[in-house]
Amino acid sequence: MRWLTMLLFLGVASSVGGPVAIAQDADALIRQGVQLRTDGRDEEALEHFRRAHALTPTPRSLAQIGFAEQALGEWVAAMTHLTEAAEADDPWIARNRAALDQALEVIRQRVGRLEVRGGVPGALVFVDGVEMGRLPQPHPVFVAAGTVELRVEAEGYAPVSRSIEVTAGSLARETVRLVGEPSGAGGGGGSDPIVEPDTPEEGGTPILAWVALGGAAVGLAGGGIALAIREGHAADWNDDAVCLAGGLSREQNCADSRKSAESAETWAIVGFAAAGVFAAASAVLFLMGSGGDEEAASARLSCGAGPGEVGGACAVSF
Repeated sequence: MRWLTMLLFLGVASSVGGPVAIAQDADALIRQGVQLRTDGRDEEALEHFRRAHALTPTPRSLAQIGFAEQALGEWVAAMTHLTEAAEADDPWIARNRAALDQALEVIRQRVGRLEVRGGVPGALVFVDGVEMGRLPQPHPVFVAAGTVELRVEAEGYAPVSRSIEVTAGSLARETVRLVGEPSGAGGGGGSDPIVEPDTPEEGGTPILAWVALGGAAVGLAGGGIALAIREGHAADWNDDAVCLAGGLSREQNCADSRKSAESAETWAIVGFAAAGVFAAASAVLFLMGSGGDEEAASARLSCGAGPGEVGGACAVSF
């Protein structure tokens, strides 16, 4: 059992150094970016801040990105990033609250907000050629003040384009109505919208199948480790020289070993049972994804707790 404990310890120790080193690299990039901004090299500074945020996303790196974007006149991006950073509960943000508020006040004089209503669910929204998400939008988006070009597109519908006047610091609302395109070139009054079927995206089932297969592997490995631990405690329980020493009973001397063995056995059962459930789910999902006919597509998998205290069960319906 000592070798197993040592392996676990080495695994944990090796996993700690990585995040620490990454955080140090991100901090160094931020410091370099600040120096570049001091030297007036804002574009290079912005690239440093973005690299730091990609390594370790923090409110501090996000705020520095916003400050650099403000210096470069990228008002919408700066407003988005500084607003998100300002909402974070972070010590660095608290110390620099005044600078954040001052920057946001300046940017508000150059941007407004646009709320797009109507349309159809899933329709794409573009402002000045930049994709701004899909309908329905959870909240208004920041846009540059002045006249902006709005375009809303959805498959099976004629796109809508119009010019919108957005005032700095205010909210503009625009309602759009998408009309279905004719289903064929021959006309005949066919103007019903083309509706996407409510089906999973192609390739979704194989991804879930691989995830389930990974879960089976984890469960099998966990069950194997728990079983090895159980065998070690069982050997301790069966050691007469230790458990029958001093004229005491085996229970009196080695009760902890028995309890540990029973606990490890329970975890081994859980691990193997989970491996079986995930393996079955993976097999069914692979079968569902391998066929393109209606019969394969109609298969349904349901899993839940199995009989007894430990275990699980899956059922497939067609």
